[in-house]
Amino acid sequence: MLHLPIKCLGNRGRWYYLMPGKHLIRYIHTKLGGMKKEYMFRILNNGDNKAELSSEDFKAFLKACEMYISVLKENGQLIAAQPLLREGITISGTAGNFTESPLDMENGLQVGYYHILAHNLDEAVAIAKQNPEFAYGTKASIEVRPIKMKEVTTGYEYPKG
Repeated sequence: MLHLPIKCLGNRGRWYYLMPGKHLIRYIHTKLGGMKKEYMFRILNNGDNKAELSSEDFKAFLKACEMYISVLKENGQLIAAQPLLREGITISGTAGNFTESPLDMENGLQVGYYHILAHNLDEAVAIAKQNPEFAYGTKASIEVRPIKMKEVTTGYEYPKG
């Protein structure tokens, strides 16, 4: 296989050539803002803000979510997304001394998540701000958090789904 050099524009406006391989990949990642990182969006609702929607508005909300997910998929930014049912149990305590209680439906109940790819936290926040939760209610918030891929102290890499 023949590998020809690729012409690249340098930082000071000068052209230079790179052979395909590690150096070219590093150059491309630097120019594009680095490798994409994984982020988790925790979708939280205070109360059931969708209960206030008419059936037509609720269908429009669902369609908007489908479109949001489609755009993220097309842009290569979506790893996974799932809504959560409004049922379950909260477990707290210590081994041998657990307490089980019903979910708190009124204060920051997680109703779904998105696992996305973004170059940095600012890009992830901009993606989250486009979520339909904000267009169809006033009681939603989204927690945007980077995902830890590896333990620094031990080098353990967490498995990918």
